[in-house]
Amino acid sequence: MGMKGGFLITLLLVVVNALGQSDVVISQYIETNSGTTPKGIEVFNVSGAAIDFSVTNLQVYQGTNGGGCGSIVTISSGILDVDEVWVIGTSDLTTYANTNGTDLSGTTTYNFGFNGDDALQLYLGGVVQDEFGTCGSDPGSSWNSGGVDTRNNNLQLKDGICDGASSWTDPSIRY
Repeated sequence: MGMKGGFLITLLLVVVNALGQSDVVISQYIETNSGTTPKGIEVFNVSGAAIDFSVTNLQVYQGTNGGGCGSIVTISSGILDVDEVWVIGTSDLTTYANTNGTDLSGTTTYNFGFNGDDALQLYLGGVVQDEFGTCGSDPGSSWNSGGVDTRNNNLQLKDGICDGASSWTDPSIRY
């Protein structure tokens, strides 16, 4: 009986963990080390299926200087293909992505005002998918740990990470 019970608990844990799988993640965070541009994020489709934003809107939320996160960008048209990215950012960033990008489904121009201590959240169809930093928390000038600093840097998601985070204070775990 103990063996069967252990198997059932393990099976239930696997099923419960699978329910939280993200469809999109923030795969790159771009913040210039001087001036206000370029700034933006790259959103990667890890779902295994194309995502039609006219059916399932993509939203970006931002929390500034420790404030709670609120909606700043909504994308309601375009298709993000499987294993491709959508770049959201300043015009110079989206122009560069359109000219030089690979595996790029589309871009949205938005003048982000974030800096290294502002949190971001990614929603798809009203469901949180990923978070950069921690909404409602002010880390000072940036989240900085393990040799990774969120201020004035271009951070790329580590290979093998294909699920979102609910929040974090140590960027070196993901980037």
